[in-house]
Amino acid sequence: MYFWRTYHHPLIGDLFFIGTESGLTGIFLGEELFTKAKTKFSPEYKKEHGLFDHLNDALERYFAGEDIRFDVPLQIEGTLFQKAVWEYMRIIPYGETRSYSEAAIAIGRPKAVRAVGQASRVNPFPIIIPCHRLIGKNGSLTGYAGSKTDLKRNLLHLESTSGLLF
Repeated sequence: MYFWRTYHHPLIGDLFFIGTESGLTGIFLGEELFTKAKTKFSPEYKKEHGLFDHLNDALERYFAGEDIRFDVPLQIEGTLFQKAVWEYMRIIPYGETRSYSEAAIAIGRPKAVRAVGQASRVNPFPIIIPCHRLIGKNGSLTGYAGSKTDLKRNLLHLESTSGLLF
């Protein structure tokens, strides 16, 4: 049995959560991605689960500018390489960025910069696993979730303690 809920915030629009009794299986930026993802999981869904109340509260605090650690149980599926990239992204501090090449070096695969970008692009838990904190080596904001660079800029601006606009 899968559960789902929609969360809306003016900064990012709609987020769709999918989870099971055991934890969150994905966060999707926009209805199109959510609808596509639902076909990958069980055809049986219910709209509510208590897990989402906790996630909603955490997101409200995050969007209020609070540096929080999301402690929602995640059901992470991916390759060993993807999981290494996602784990690295989780340790990038709030309000800071790292380059894709720094991430590749940190996980012991210095030549896999493009693969780091691909792993970031398919991150199933945006915001919780902060892939928006990975940027180009020259400081450029490369694609976020495929084509949502403006969203990446907004999230980095929210987290910015220096008030810099990206």
